[in-house]
Amino acid sequence: MLEDKLRSIEITEEAVVKELGKLRDVKSAGANELTSRFLNSIKGGISYPLTLFFQRIMQDEEVPDDWREANVVPVSAPLKSSDMLALYNGTIKL
Repeated sequence: MLEDKLRSIEITEEAVVKELGKLRDVKSAGANELTSRFLNSIKGGISYPLTLFFQRIMQDEEVPDDWREANVVPVSAPLKSSDMLALYNGTIKL
């Protein structure tokens, strides 16, 4: 049942542009160091290649291996913002 729903998903360029437009400019960059402001500014140029990429993933029914990896850092106690930044940058360990 879930597999049938996943197979019925249609990814269009318009949908990709719409989702890119939902990115909030005030968010910080992710692990790839691309800011949402930058992605919003180039969404017209990257929407078609992204559409093809996501369509191919759906067709092959397989996601790239590096999408399954994550840099998960447990936080056990409330931290000061300066400590959180250092933790994120990997300069301190808990």
